[in-house]
Amino acid sequence: MPKRMLSPKAPAAKKTKYLAKFNTSWKSEFNWCKASAKGTDHAYCTSCKTDFKICYGGRNDLTKHMETANHQKAHNSISSTPSVSSMFSSGTKVDNVAYAEVLFANYIAEHNCAFLMADHFTDLIKAMFPDSPTAQKFACKRTKTTHIITQALAPHWDSKVNDMCRTEKFTVMIDESNDKGDNKKLNILVRVYNQTLRKVSTQFFGIPTCNIGTSSSIFNCLNQVFIDRDIPWANCIGFSSDNCNVMIGKNNSVLTRIQQMSPSVFNVGCVCHLANLCAQKAIKTLPLPVDDFLVDIYYHFHHSSTRRENYKQFQEFTETDPMKIIKHCNTRWLSLERCVQRTLQQWPALKSYFQSHAECEKPGRINRCMQHFTSDQMWLYFAFLEFVMPILNDFNVMFQAGESMIGYLHTEMVRLLRKMMGKFVTTMTITAQSDITKVDFRCKDNQHDNTRIAVGMKVREFLSDNDDLAPQTVSNFFSTVREFYCTMTETMIKKFPFQDKVIRGISFLNPLSKDKLSPDEVVSLSDRFLNYNQQETSQLEDEAAEYILTPLCDLPAFDPDTPSLNQFWTSIGNLKLPTGKLQFQHLFALSKVVLALPHSNADTERTFSMLKKIQADPRDNLADKTIHSLLSVKINNPTDCHQYKPEPELVKAAKSACALYKQSLS
Repeated sequence: MPKRMLSPKAPAAKKTKYLAKFNTSWKSEFNWCKASAKGTDHAYCTSCKTDFKICYGGRNDLTKHMETANHQKAHNSISSTPSVSSMFSSGTKVDNVAYAEVLFANYIAEHNCAFLMADHFTDLIKAMFPDSPTAQKFACKRTKTTHIITQALAPHWDSKVNDMCRTEKFTVMIDESNDKGDNKKLNILVRVYNQTLRKVSTQFFGIPTCNIGTSSSIFNCLNQVFIDRDIPWANCIGFSSDNCNVMIGKNNSVLTRIQQMSPSVFNVGCVCHLANLCAQKAIKTLPLPVDDFLVDIYYHFHHSSTRRENYKQFQEFTETDPMKIIKHCNTRWLSLERCVQRTLQQWPALKSYFQSHAECEKPGRINRCMQHFTSDQMWLYFAFLEFVMPILNDFNVMFQAGESMIGYLHTEMVRLLRKMMGKFVTTMTITAQSDITKVDFRCKDNQHDNTRIAVGMKVREFLSDNDDLAPQTVSNFFSTVREFYCTMTETMIKKFPFQDKVIRGISFLNPLSKDKLSPDEVVSLSDRFLNYNQQETSQLEDEAAEYILTPLCDLPAFDPDTPSLNQFWTSIGNLKLPTGKLQFQHLFALSKVVLALPHSNADTERTFSMLKKIQADPRDNLADKTIHSLLSVKINNPTDCHQYKPEPELVKAAKSACALYKQSLS
């Protein structure tokens, strides 16, 4: 049987070859390679500047390329060659130097240091830190420091203030001074909500020269600053100054001119000035010249070291603590109380000194002082003033604060009047009248008798220990005290804005006083300061009613001992409903506006104190631009010099300012 033929065997199938593709993870291991423009089957060598295939060996092809002689030569050449950027002064180390120079310039401005100090400091820091590259490259002498402050730091902060005033409602505060030099300065501050700090703060705005003190001249200076800085008058909602007619008079004053530009501008006035005026007027009712007496004492010792040395012997003899005689100045709000207290403390030594003086019998200052120190009546008035003046001064201290205190103003004015009236008017008379300003305090039947009228424990003890005092002297003293209280109360009612509806409405800011207001009183503030439409006004009214009716325990924490209205209202503004909607959106917007209203003019007075330190004798020739720049940096920068971190743009501006100055010299 024939064998069966077998079919030929089919050939085996070839294996599929897979080509490798470039993997970006290789760049971390081979820092000289990157993806090739020729495709994923190639790699590019940054050292050799060439493409090569990696599709067959993949990572193995990279290793083989790295081991080639050409690659080794190219890579070693690049590693040993410095970069071009290191040849220029714009590297990281120089940026650190510029950063340090800005910090140093900011320190100079904050601490009123002389620019001349920068010359030696630049050399000193090199000696102090020889191992520091930044210190060795630090070069910020007086000229460069001046340019950084005037061309970079001050414009930086001025720009921030401009942005605030263009986007938020603000109050302008001004005051004049001629304390230094031949030119009068017009100090201009603004009080505005600071989004960065999340609170209302006082910002420096300008200090132009204004030698003519008329209302038109002052307003023109102020208006020019607004024009130069492109600030709209429409955003100005308040004005504060001292209380002279040129500033706030009803006709042709600075205030009336501002109200022509922005009719809604509200004048608060300076309650600290008003309180001081009340005190001065009451002092004039005393039959003895207390003010002149204090001035005589001070100037007797002021110009003579011999007299001061002789006086020390009388202090030792009378066992009186050796303390300095304080100068009294009528324009200083807190001066009288301190001077009266110090004089009473030094009374035994001063009395003995002037009685023993060789010229005590000759007409003149020494004789006047001797007579006053031997007068029981003068001592009684000094003891009475020591008792009564703290009432006014506590009020003044409260409203000299830099924090916004406008929400407390109406409550504290009423409290001050009630406290002063309670010293000499019966409690029944005060409580019987719902409006305390309507109390008939001059009626003798409504006043305490001499045994109950408030004069202080020192006076009562003195009268008790000196029964031999003439009855007429005692009677005259109590009559004078009554007139003092009446004049003080009468002046307060006349000068303080007790009946101002705006001041009363602003009391809603104080959570402890909110129950005394109606929602309508709060809404009326928006009609003046905000341009709300009907819907927004309705929403504000609902929010005001909810705020007034909400128990204090359900609102953000508020500590009466540290009354920060800014912090409280920031917390109010952050409250949200379960839906995520802000609970008091419109009420918070109103609070930001009315918190910007100033409660006094103390901030401008503080600025002049800063100016006095800046224009000290060693640097009294500073240019106006430099003075403006120093004040701008000092006031507008809220951060201490050791915590301040300049923005990169500011450091760049400082470098540019110095570069431009160098170009101007070439």
